[in-house]
Amino acid sequence: LESENNIKCGVIHFPTIKPLDTKVLLKWVKKVKKIITVEENVLAGGFGSSILEFCSDNLSEHIHKISRIGLNDKFVDDYGDQNSLLNKYDLNQRILYKRIISLNKN
Repeated sequence: LESENNIKCGVIHFPTIKPLDTKVLLKWVKKVKKIITVEENVLAGGFGSSILEFCSDNLSEHIHKISRIGLNDKFVDDYGDQNSLLNKYDLNQRILYKRIISLNKN
């Protein structure tokens, strides 16, 4: 992303939604221009929602920075290996790359 699109980025891994690592959030939310959450799950009630909720309660001036990528709120009734499902639901590396570029234009 940086070499081809001049988008400086990093990854912060959150192993759990609850408890949410609020110390990490407090450290980074104020420092970055954009936060994009990516999850292999439905968006409603997921990781991105927990980030939005925390920021709404504690850092409301930064909510505009947050974008979420994940599955629409519907029952996922497909089966397969992880890669086939990531491809089906547009969460593979190629699509994420394009979506991140698009989100950074806004």
